[in-house]
Amino acid sequence: MTHAPRERPEITLRIFLARLIWVSLLPLLLMGAWLAWDSKRTALMKQENSAKRLASTFMTTMDAYLDARKRALNLLAATPMLDDPARWPEFYALAQSFQRFFDGHVILAEADEPMRMLLNTRAPLGAQLPMLPGADRQSTVSMAIAHGRPAVGDIGFCPVDGEPLNCIAAPVVRNGKIVFVLLSTFATSLLQEQADQFELPPDWAMYLRDGSGNVIAQRLPPEFDVGRDASPERRFVVQSTVGPWFVEMVIPDRVWLSLRAQYAIPILLGLLATTMVGVLGARLAGNRLQRAVASLVGPPPTKPAARIVEIEKVRRLLASTQGELRQSELYFQRLFEDAPAALALSNQEGVILSRNTRFDELTGYSADETSTWAEWWSRVCPEPELRTKVLADWKSTIATPDATPVEHRIRRKDGAERIVQLFSVGFNSGILCSFLDVTELRRAENELRARQEAKLEHHAEMRLALLNQMQDANAARERAETALAALRESNQRLAAFLRVSQAVSSSFERHVVMQSLVDNAAKAMNLSNGAIYLKEDETIRLAASSPALSEDFPEHFRRAPLRAHPHVARTLASGGPVFVADAATAPFTPEEAEIARSLGLRSVLYLPVLLQGHALGVMILSDVAKPRTFHAEEVTLLQGFANQVAQVMDSIRLFEDVQNHAVQLEQEIGQRKEAEEALQLLNQELEERVRQRTLELEGAIKQLEAFSYSVSHDLRAPLRGVTGLTRILLDKHAAGLSEEGRKLCAMITDNAMAMGLLIDDLLQFSRAGRKALHVSPIDMTAMVRAVIDELRLTEDAARVDFQVQDLPPAEADPGLLRQVWQNLLANAVKFSSKQERPVVQVRAERKDGQMAYHVQDNGAGFDMRHVHKIFGVFTRLHSTKDFVGTGVGLAIVQQIITRHDGQVRAQGEPDKGATFSFTLGVGRDK
Repeated sequence: MTHAPRERPEITLRIFLARLIWVSLLPLLLMGAWLAWDSKRTALMKQENSAKRLASTFMTTMDAYLDARKRALNLLAATPMLDDPARWPEFYALAQSFQRFFDGHVILAEADEPMRMLLNTRAPLGAQLPMLPGADRQSTVSMAIAHGRPAVGDIGFCPVDGEPLNCIAAPVVRNGKIVFVLLSTFATSLLQEQADQFELPPDWAMYLRDGSGNVIAQRLPPEFDVGRDASPERRFVVQSTVGPWFVEMVIPDRVWLSLRAQYAIPILLGLLATTMVGVLGARLAGNRLQRAVASLVGPPPTKPAARIVEIEKVRRLLASTQGELRQSELYFQRLFEDAPAALALSNQEGVILSRNTRFDELTGYSADETSTWAEWWSRVCPEPELRTKVLADWKSTIATPDATPVEHRIRRKDGAERIVQLFSVGFNSGILCSFLDVTELRRAENELRARQEAKLEHHAEMRLALLNQMQDANAARERAETALAALRESNQRLAAFLRVSQAVSSSFERHVVMQSLVDNAAKAMNLSNGAIYLKEDETIRLAASSPALSEDFPEHFRRAPLRAHPHVARTLASGGPVFVADAATAPFTPEEAEIARSLGLRSVLYLPVLLQGHALGVMILSDVAKPRTFHAEEVTLLQGFANQVAQVMDSIRLFEDVQNHAVQLEQEIGQRKEAEEALQLLNQELEERVRQRTLELEGAIKQLEAFSYSVSHDLRAPLRGVTGLTRILLDKHAAGLSEEGRKLCAMITDNAMAMGLLIDDLLQFSRAGRKALHVSPIDMTAMVRAVIDELRLTEDAARVDFQVQDLPPAEADPGLLRQVWQNLLANAVKFSSKQERPVVQVRAERKDGQMAYHVQDNGAGFDMRHVHKIFGVFTRLHSTKDFVGTGVGLAIVQQIITRHDGQVRAQGEPDKGATFSFTLGVGRDK
């Protein structure tokens, strides 16, 4: 049972508009409230971020302040003056310099109890000094001794004048033992000065506290009490990175409350004013709109009404509606007459009032022959039974709204039968009937249906055949997936064997090779643990494990008696594998059970390590996830890994025997000349070993080059420290230094700069040996001219006469070859700079089938007796007083040319210049 929708009560346009106004303003009010809340939240977040940033900034300043003193104190602790008591006066003077620079006294004390003071800048050197106070021994000094590095302590008080002090302690370590302790004390007033100079927003507070929470320095607004005026969530703490100190930044509650008034209240007031203006404006506009709408259905308004375009359009539309209604009646009449369907309009009594031409053409009867529906139906349906059914259906369509059309067969006046769709609509004053001739349409549908049935049968046959093919394809795909999974597993195991072979061929270290064997054996079967035990008399010894065991793994499990491990003994005795399905239920001895429990083992497989039928040890593989089984082919594969262990042991033993035999032969070679033929045969056997060792040596050389790069790079940090400290000493203490001291500082700076250049050259030398070659065609003339343009920027090269011929192109690594030209041309400029008219020539010529490039100068030259030294690292044939340099440039040139399979040569004569020539090959490692 359905219910009609409840009709809503009517309301006036004024009330509707008022509701519409408030509904429209509601999102604005909500948005304004949210903006006020968000503005306040954003301002609070900015304050929090600002507080954290200021605290971090001040703490960074304090860290730098403390770190400088720690570093300086550490330098004092490292000075050799402390090792000789006779030099302690020098150290005392140095400590006084520390005290003047850092405004903090220095104390030297014994590291052992009772920690007697040996030196204190507060007292003259040699004065009687007391023991260190107990508080110092329990805090700063104890931390420095415990950690072996400088430590920052909590605030303390001077026993003399009660002044609050801070202390930094540094251990003096000699031969790995702490022999003395250096302390530096400085007044907290120095830190208070730093805090007073730090800029804070108005009314903010800041505390600098030690590790115990004691206040070292502070900045407070007037009449501020942190417990009363600041909530805990308004306090922001930043910890020091060099000691236990921390900075606490506090924002008082009144600052937070002022932010609310500053941001939220103006927005709310503006929102309220905007709302009131909007409501009043909308109310005035609504009244004018109400009067304009009322004028559509009533008399014109007495008060001014809004002339709204849409309302005026409605007024004009109502005026023209009557004329259009008359036009529509004429249009309907034409539409009725020209309709594509047969139409007839009758009254309730069945008299046909109007019909169109198609209605008469449908049956062939005129209006005079069928003036009523009864006469019309009696002629088109002459059979009484059929006419009764048709009339019943026709009346049903008239009585039912939106009834679907019904189809009937009727007979024309000429006797032909037609199929028509009948649709009738009843009106209060009559009935409208439409008849659509669908005879040809039904005939075409029957033909189409027959064709579709035949097509469906054909498609069914095709689908059946396709289904059979899909089933065959699925079966083939399943077989392929099974084969692919087996192939992947086989590839994984093959890769494990390959890694083992590579490890065996690349190293003769017993532990390395065995570690690779057990790692790859476990990885090949996705096992979690593996180990190799070797038999030594009646004991077994752990040779390798996967993963590597921790250092706290019990020693009695690394070497254990054979009788405590019967499963291992059974494997060695039988020479075959022994499998334990589940360690939780296996009959293990207490030792075996303890190992399984500590490592969480479940399934365990013991494999003998056999060499010519003799068991040398056992490989143990296990899984910790869950109990599992091993198929026969898996056991065979893993037994292959175990046999590899025996072969590796035999190969290593053979290699060691060969090495020992070679040593003996070398010792006896002078006495046993008759054994030369046997020695030559042995050398042939060792050639392959030598080749392998040569490859290992080349790898070691590459590692050495990488190490030199790392060392050169790491040397920069202390070098920058030396340069920086020297610069600070000259900038801030130049007045306190003697002329000799300033000269020594200048020498330190010059030597540091020379060391920097040496490091740069060493880095270039390392990069030249490690960089992979990327060979490409090079325009040699353009490259040389580009390098010369760069060199002309220097003072020496500006006056050089460069004579460059057209050079043939070459194939090489562009970056490395550019380095060659830079070094050769820079050398030519440097060694010819003292000539009145320096000349540098660059040319090329083909010699012995190779293109040779030459760089010739008229400079200082060199003695050809020393030509074999000229390309060595750090080798110089001239004094640094005459020509600056590090002696690495030509070594880099030779290394780059050698990597290109080329050669570099040098010719020269003292005071007559030198010529450097090089050729290029393809490159061995491009």
